Amino acid sequence: MAKNSVNTRPFRKWTVDDVAEIFGAQRVRKHPRLEAWIDEALKELPLFSKEQRGMILELVSRLEPNAEVWNEEELKVQFIGPLMFWVDYTDTRYKAFLERPLAATINGIEISGDVDFMLATGLSRPKEPFFFLHEYKRQFRGENDPLGQLLVAMIAARELNAVKRPMYGAVVQGLNWFFVVLDGLEYSVSSVFIATDKEDIFRIIAVLRYIRVIIDGFLTEKS
Repeated sequence: MAKNSVNTRPFRKWTVDDVAEIFGAQRVRKHPRLEAWIDEALKELPLFSKEQRGMILELVSRLEPNAEVWNEEELKVQFIGPLMFWVDYTDTRYKAFLERPLAATINGIEISGDVDFMLATGLSRPKEPFFFLHEYKRQFRGENDPLGQLLVAMIAARELNAVKRPMYGAVVQGLNWFFVVLDGLEYSVSSVFIATDKEDIFRIIAVLRYIRVIIDGFLTEKS
């Protein structure tokens, strides 16, 4: 019996070097889609009441002493999950999916794994992904390559989508947030946003919220 010629490699085994070598992805310093995402999002920061701002800053004070010691689940439950309440991805056309499997075969390689967080169409399972939030890693550990994992998950999702649109995402490493756009074979990474900074936390919320505008544009084109 002939052996299966498809190689399998889970998300956690990928690095940015692998993504560049195997798929030809190249990092560019300033991609116009990333620049537009950040610039438009920051033109008008979300308006919160004094009480609401206090609740958000309470999350910041909870993160600050724990960014280096929380594991992935602790960071997710005690900070990222509550923060997403203020982002508010409530929509009838798409929803947030957590820890859902994703797999695609590209160039003879089966890429697969569980995605920490994605926005996608679908009711009980993700159908067409638009945005990924990856990885809930502890600060300063360097145990793997979260950007490489994010990029390969975005490539796999794009392969499955009927329309090969640009993919949007974010990498979270402790208190550091980086926003990412993958467009064709080019990708770009934002400057760091620091979640314990009392101004940056509201910028992070603004950038995350603006994904709703981007997805709305995709869905309007589709209709």
